[in-house]
Amino acid sequence: MAITLRRSLHLILISILNNFFYPEKEDTNPVAQRGPLHNVQTISMTRKKFQADLSIAGVVLAAGSSQRFEKGNKLLWHLHEEPIVAHATRTLVNSDIDTIVVVTGHDAARVTTAVCDLPVSVAYNREHDAGQSTSVAAGIDAIPEDIDAVVFVLADMPFIDTETVDTLVQFYRTKDVTAVAAGYGGQRGHPVLFDVNHFRRLASVEGDIGGRQVFEEAAHSIIVDVDDPGVIRDIDEMDDINR
Repeated sequence: MAITLRRSLHLILISILNNFFYPEKEDTNPVAQRGPLHNVQTISMTRKKFQADLSIAGVVLAAGSSQRFEKGNKLLWHLHEEPIVAHATRTLVNSDIDTIVVVTGHDAARVTTAVCDLPVSVAYNREHDAGQSTSVAAGIDAIPEDIDAVVFVLADMPFIDTETVDTLVQFYRTKDVTAVAAGYGGQRGHPVLFDVNHFRRLASVEGDIGGRQVFEEAAHSIIVDVDDPGVIRDIDEMDDINR
């Protein structure tokens, strides 16, 4: 799904201004532990980020078809008297996030109903069968144009702590990074935050890899270790709920 022309021009202008006014300078001081999955570069930018000036959005990717789940759509399965998708969405609702979009696709009407009582907007991805990357693009297209960064959460990961989201947001607000992922036990997990510098690339990825390739290719990405096993715990089968 292509982003709108207006947003594309907006992102191009931001990129030009950033490159002109804020040239990058190498910094040998690491800002966090490197993750095991790729060579995360710890390069600092001279651009100063002010906390009050940054607007953060959250995107819940909830368009999947749950093909491996034995009981139908896993996102609608109740966990502690609430659908799994509502649990994952509430994690963002309770965090330091300014606006939230839930991207639906398969079973869209029922998924929308499952989050209708939460303060979120819903975007329907007509191309959801083409892979998760189309939902990432739909989320980028649906957020307000003045957003500085987006936190992506997978709807089948209801065990993530709200504090983990806040940790990523705070890290982004105070460190010179453009992409931040949560990690646990030596593994990179979710959520993942991308700032505006990556929006055009996120909107152009293809297939079922989502933003993984964008994160791995980003020069200013970092994995932040958190004390939250929920960042690597998703639900694919019934056994995953009780393990």
